[in-house]
Amino acid sequence: MNAQPKILGNTSSIDKHNTYRNEDLSISDLVKAVTIGTLGKTDTGIAGSIAYLDQGARLYEAFITDASAGKDEPSASANVISIHKGSLANQMRDSQRLIVVGGGSKKSINNQELSLVREIFSKATKPQLSEIVLIDVSESFLTQQVEAIENISSSLGTNFSIRPIQAEFTSISDKFDGIMTHHFGSKPVRETRSALSMTGFTLTNVERVTSTEHFPSTPIEERMAHLSRFVNIGDTVLFDYSTDLNIDYYDTRSLAAFFNNVPVIMRDKCPNLNGLSTGDDYFRYRPKAFPAARLISHTLAAEAGQNARIENGVTRVFTIAVGDRLVLMYSARPTVSDIEGRPSENTGLESSMHVSSGKTVVHTFRKVGEPSILAL
Repeated sequence: MNAQPKILGNTSSIDKHNTYRNEDLSISDLVKAVTIGTLGKTDTGIAGSIAYLDQGARLYEAFITDASAGKDEPSASANVISIHKGSLANQMRDSQRLIVVGGGSKKSINNQELSLVREIFSKATKPQLSEIVLIDVSESFLTQQVEAIENISSSLGTNFSIRPIQAEFTSISDKFDGIMTHHFGSKPVRETRSALSMTGFTLTNVERVTSTEHFPSTPIEERMAHLSRFVNIGDTVLFDYSTDLNIDYYDTRSLAAFFNNVPVIMRDKCPNLNGLSTGDDYFRYRPKAFPAARLISHTLAAEAGQNARIENGVTRVFTIAVGDRLVLMYSARPTVSDIEGRPSENTGLESSMHVSSGKTVVHTFRKVGEPSILAL
């Protein structure tokens, strides 16, 4: 993300907290890389990094609302957390810092991470938690999360130090310590008892899947390893996932609108891109399950042929034929054993407990070492 990305909505609540924005990759460069890889069909499942830009966050929230039949009901993950909040909060009760990765909308963080914060404060006489770090690619979601924490601070009668970071979490895991100490003036990771939470099935949004014949263990281990970098030995990492391979949950008009917005983002934000037509006349959303790999692919099937092009001194043409499928994202649907079976030597994380309701699992881990999969 660049230093001054387009502001979405009211940003006063995050600006006053000295938001850190990842300067390593500009939005235009990011969109260009995703556009070339996706339209060129050389890189699969990489559009998640841009899908929430502009209207994407709003469209995704509309899908979540529709998925709960338009009612003001908690998500499946929020329901599991609500049922088991006592035991989950116990895993992070001594934490001084809470790191929320991909917290989503105000409603999502309220019903998930902040539900655990309320549980901690309801049971502890002097809770240690004083700092909340928010990491999200969407500035719109980041703004909502800050507002939610400001509200809970008031209701609990405490004053959390809020540290917003606009970035994709894997891109900053190796420099998180420097961000906390140099940008925010906070304590380093090694001197802070921390807990990290990533809900909304974010962990299992895997990229660059090389085979749909077997479970993508390496991408999952890499994402777990990145999470372990944010915390110290003995600290807690919590994430959720679904074991449900049924695509009916995804095959909806509201999610189709979310994915059909990805070509719009490409058209509007990829430098020097011309000739890419968007809308239902050109693309249709088609989810597909791969049971052997426990994967669901989110694809756009071309309804009409077209030739998009990037022109910058030279011309790169992307030929899209009727029936071509552009794989935008993958959702892994692991079993509990798929996750527990990831070696702690690779990820730095050792399973401590998991709870579930239906096909939704919330799993906690302890950091036990440094992750080798990112080093070798």
